Amino acid sequence: MPPFAGPGGPHGPMGPPIGMHSLNFVAIMGLTIVGFSALLVLIKPSSEKRRQLDLLAILWLVMLAHPMAHSLLRQTGALQGIPRWVQILGMPMLYGPMFYLYVRELVSPSQSIRIREWLPLAALAIFAIFVPYLPPLFQSGRPGPARWVGIVDVSVAVAYSVAVFRLLRSHKTKVLEYHSSIDEQKRLTSVYVLLAMFVTSSFYVIINRIISPIGGGPEAGPPGAKAEWHSSGFLILIMAFSLFLARQRPIYGEGPEGAESGPEPDSDDDAPERVPRALDPAEVRSLSQMVESQKLYLDAELTLEELARILGKTRHTVSDVLNRGLNKSFYQYINGLRIDHAQELLMDSRYEDWPVMRIGLEAGFNSKATFNRLFKEYTGKTPVEYRRRAA
Repeated sequence: MPPFAGPGGPHGPMGPPIGMHSLNFVAIMGLTIVGFSALLVLIKPSSEKRRQLDLLAILWLVMLAHPMAHSLLRQTGALQGIPRWVQILGMPMLYGPMFYLYVRELVSPSQSIRIREWLPLAALAIFAIFVPYLPPLFQSGRPGPARWVGIVDVSVAVAYSVAVFRLLRSHKTKVLEYHSSIDEQKRLTSVYVLLAMFVTSSFYVIINRIISPIGGGPEAGPPGAKAEWHSSGFLILIMAFSLFLARQRPIYGEGPEGAESGPEPDSDDDAPERVPRALDPAEVRSLSQMVESQKLYLDAELTLEELARILGKTRHTVSDVLNRGLNKSFYQYINGLRIDHAQELLMDSRYEDWPVMRIGLEAGFNSKATFNRLFKEYTGKTPVEYRRRAA
């Protein structure tokens, strides 16, 4: 991982540090960013606060800050006499599990994180504490613990990157069942960028800590330019993760009792198989008539949870009626009604002076790009083309 992550400081125990002023600057900048991000998490509006999610965010930020704080304290001599196991030199190995647990809580808030999902983090934390006492792994100038950290770090990062990617793939289809408007934060587009950065940093660890030392001779430390480039890359990674934690809002809302509501678990080995209930056609007609007569689709922030509350039904019942009765997801159904409404406005001469964006907002869309994309997807024409032909 980054220059602060290895045992013995940013350049190992041999020789004086190179480019220390640059590394100090990176550490101070990184700690400032992490601290500011933690403050933003703590002062979130009450509507965006989620206790478990915020606790995971704060814990992850503490883990991100640890290598930089350790580097600064080591240079000042503040760690003299403190046992190395207390310093938890392998802290960066925990980034992968924390990445997974945070995304897991984002995409499945209604399903508590199981004990077995916490166990790898606990085992790695114990391993990280005892890293300084591990024997040399290969014969080279690189300290044994650093090689151990490199191998375990890469293995963990790859495994959890795959796990996070699977969560995102599953979330991509689920989110359309619960929201009528999808933005970047609901789609978790930024997580794909973070995932790419995380995997890239893992490949760097392979080259810097595992492959290069085996093929080369003893290493007294990287050149100053390499150390500065390395530390700058770590700062970018810290900034990306910290800003993500600070700005990411909960994806799913809260239920009537204040408990977080979201997708039900995909499957559970211990859960009995659910038998689909018989669907009454009158129930389908009643639901669609109520939504269309009250024009509930004009609410740009309408969610499945809110619609179920208005209709006096459970979230699962409404979703089941839409999926099996109308053969549409909640997202498809609501936005189809919005497109129909927009078509009526575009054809009405009373609204011919309204800009297309205003038509989209009036129909329940909160983004011009989404309005244009869905309108063309549903009608085969852009709103401007549709209005021109209607005229």
